[in-house]
Amino acid sequence: MLYAHKEKREKKEMFLLEQGSFQSIIENLASGVVVIDTEAKVVFLNPAGEKILAMKWDEVQGKHLDEIMIPINEEHNPLLLTLYKGEGVHRRKIQVKLANGRELILGLSTIPLWGREKQLKGVGAIFTDLTQQEAVEREMQRLQHLARLGEMLSWIAHEFKNPLTSIKLGLTTLKERLEISEQDKKFFETILSELDRMNSSLKEILHFSRPCNYERVKPYPVYEILERAIFLLKPQLEQSNVRVEVECADHSIKAICDPTQLEQVFINLIMNAIQAMPAGGGLKIEINRCKEELKRKPSLTQNLVEISFIDSGVGISPDDLDRIFEPFYTTKRFGTGLGLAIARKIVEEVGGEIIVQSQPGLGSTFTVRLLAPSLEEEAPSCQINFVKPNLSPLFSQDSADKHFGWIEGGDGGKKNINC
Repeated sequence: MLYAHKEKREKKEMFLLEQGSFQSIIENLASGVVVIDTEAKVVFLNPAGEKILAMKWDEVQGKHLDEIMIPINEEHNPLLLTLYKGEGVHRRKIQVKLANGRELILGLSTIPLWGREKQLKGVGAIFTDLTQQEAVEREMQRLQHLARLGEMLSWIAHEFKNPLTSIKLGLTTLKERLEISEQDKKFFETILSELDRMNSSLKEILHFSRPCNYERVKPYPVYEILERAIFLLKPQLEQSNVRVEVECADHSIKAICDPTQLEQVFINLIMNAIQAMPAGGGLKIEINRCKEELKRKPSLTQNLVEISFIDSGVGISPDDLDRIFEPFYTTKRFGTGLGLAIARKIVEEVGGEIIVQSQPGLGSTFTVRLLAPSLEEEAPSCQINFVKPNLSPLFSQDSADKHFGWIEGGDGGKKNINC
């Protein structure tokens, strides 16, 4: 009798020990764990779950699940479906909106929790945040699509460029040699003008398909590059009655770029602003240093240079805002729709990004964010050398930040560049 009592006590102690071990495992899981009762109220959330949802246990305890997360593209939350049907859900991917307004893509599995008398006591779920992973996959697909598109466009542009040159040369020769009327001369001029427009489009296509020259990618003063771009567009700015105001507290601010390519970015963005202000207006350009996270790499704070182009134009509709960087997408009567696509490609190839904010009727702000050397590395005695990555012309975002090589100081020593 005494032996049986002792054995029972030992089993109880072992059970409590195991329960504590299970609790410790759940508390230290990298995945989130949430448990709701039969009224769909939260009764447990582990630390990983708190981090993913950006909510503390005190904020969610006893609240209905719908007060914490609401599915965006699905009728019911998988946890509630498990509660209603008593059947678990395995590896479901859902997009949810949290109480704090954030939107997440979660991968989760649910399991019904039964009592001893086979009564449903609640539902448990294990979940992970797939938001950044999904964004990376979408970006990889976009870059692969652009790489294929670039190869095809390069072939097309080269095939058309030579015949167009021959046609223009032939027409110009005929116009000079033939005795024709003034009306026929105007007809020839119209044809030649259209050939020039086609040639300009082909140049844009070739520019879009051209890979980045990484040997030219070094820290350069941004203000000097911007100054050249504004000078080149001075006739268009005056003709369109667009006033340009540049704010730059420090003209020595440098960004890591190919200066020729960055000049093209600035030209494209200024031309875009001119076209957005058909009746004229103001274009304000601001250059600032900052130390922030890139939108596509939110977990890493970096030295950045921000160049913002703020126009007083017509603005961009919400429907167009998501598509303005797509190749060949344009709302203009004339144009290839490659200007912004080229700008984005150039900036992303050196690890940067372009962000746009706009409201119809209130103008637009295009912000170019480029990696920058630290203040110590901007010293005149320093030279930064880049090793060309073994990648296609359009490569993934992560590799854009990793290939930058080393910095050589005045004493010949080498050290990692601090971007």
